[in-house]
Amino acid sequence: MKKKIVSLCLCICIALMICAVFVGCNNKYIKTYSVTYDLNGGSWTEEFKQSKSMESNNLISIINALYYEGATRSLPKYGDINAPSGKIFAGWYIDDDTFKKPWTEGNFNAYMAEFPDTTTIRVHAKWINAGSLDVVYYAKNSNSYFTSDNLLCRVVNVSHSATADQVLSTAPSVSQMAPIDGYEFKGWVESPEALQTQLSEVESNNGQIMLSANWKAIPMVTLSYDCASRIDENGDFQTIENCPVWFDGPTYTYPTVRRDQITADTLTQATTEFESYLKLNEGYTSYTITKWMIAEYNMNTGKYEYKDYTVSNIVEYLEGYDYLTSWTFTLLPIYA
Repeated sequence: MKKKIVSLCLCICIALMICAVFVGCNNKYIKTYSVTYDLNGGSWTEEFKQSKSMESNNLISIINALYYEGATRSLPKYGDINAPSGKIFAGWYIDDDTFKKPWTEGNFNAYMAEFPDTTTIRVHAKWINAGSLDVVYYAKNSNSYFTSDNLLCRVVNVSHSATADQVLSTAPSVSQMAPIDGYEFKGWVESPEALQTQLSEVESNNGQIMLSANWKAIPMVTLSYDCASRIDENGDFQTIENCPVWFDGPTYTYPTVRRDQITADTLTQATTEFESYLKLNEGYTSYTITKWMIAEYNMNTGKYEYKDYTVSNIVEYLEGYDYLTSWTFTLLPIYA
């Protein structure tokens, strides 16, 4: 019994030692930064200083390099700072000379890459005239940037009472950003109405909103042929009785292609390859397929309907379900 207890204690000790080594080894890879603040003429509010037990305007925050969102939440907000006369707070910037690098994940990561040995970062308060508003357009994806200066952000100053349409009239076009292979730009906002709601909630002492580029993966399309089915009057699949042909080939699925790379030639090539494997059923001497049709599935009704087999119909369908990243189109024959 004593041997069992000793063995158990030994196993526990070894396990604890392994955990300690593992945690210790991993901690050295979790880099932390000391953040200092340049208020640029502002000052902390008394309430904020009390909350931080501060006796002066000096504040140092410790952030985790692997936890950007948490670091962002820890940064003081516009309500924590007394603004210079006639000014409102327009965010924290990593640069204080041109104010072209606002605090974003992309700019933060770029800073870490540029200064890999540093453990400090200083951010600078930007102040703008009261009654105005900085709109920060953030390219967001690390593979995209504004090509004229290789920066990740564009900052445009507008009236604090600007409407959504007035703000969007200042938005950079997609042609100003480096393209991302396999992705397409879907705009800066979900909708003008959503932006209008966002603008209406911006407090008078807040001088910044950030709009991030919406990059969406271009859907992948698979073309799948079915020579022995049709759509019945109820919108359901039905097996064709006395079908003139059957498929005599490998399990056939045309290679998946990106939606933006589909052409009329793609559809023709897929059809030709599939039809080369069709064989006559017993009792038939010939057959004619007048055309292939898309069996388009309506996600709202759960039913199918025929649509012409064209590139435009494929694109239109996918645009109707913008959240799709891939989709298989089933093609059905129309026999003469």
